[in-house]
Amino acid sequence: MRLERWLLLAGVVLAAGALAAPKRGAVPKRGAVKPAYVSVAPVVDRSATAGLPDEARRALDAELGRWVVSIAPAGETPSQADAVLRARSAVGLELALTIGLAEGGRVDASLLVSTYPGRALVGDYKASGAGASPHELVAPLAARLVTDLATSEGWARRTP
Repeated sequence: MRLERWLLLAGVVLAAGALAAPKRGAVPKRGAVKPAYVSVAPVVDRSATAGLPDEARRALDAELGRWVVSIAPAGETPSQADAVLRARSAVGLELALTIGLAEGGRVDASLLVSTYPGRALVGDYKASGAGASPHELVAPLAARLVTDLATSEGWARRTP
């Protein structure tokens, strides 16, 4: 029964894939892709669901771990970030995830992508899911958002 429910949830999120298309940056990058250095901002929870921000952050971290990116440490200063970016010849991105509830119990997720450390908007990715609790939907929604971002940025998947 648990597997059937997970497959149903995955189907709902995949069916919402059309909603997850980025507003900007939808064309995958061509040629050599610079390594990505990613900072993750605190999750904004507009649903007021207990424990959801922590769960969403864990899901986002797990999904980022499937791609060849480096994660910036919390509390890093702009000068420290600039030094890392220069040393690695990397592109810095900051990800800001927002989770909210909509009509009918639908869970909406938005991933704002900005330059890091400068915070100039790069893109906005959206995904929605329904038919389960926010706690059950947050991981598949995070997977959809990060996959869309990774595809548009040309990131490589980590090999198992």
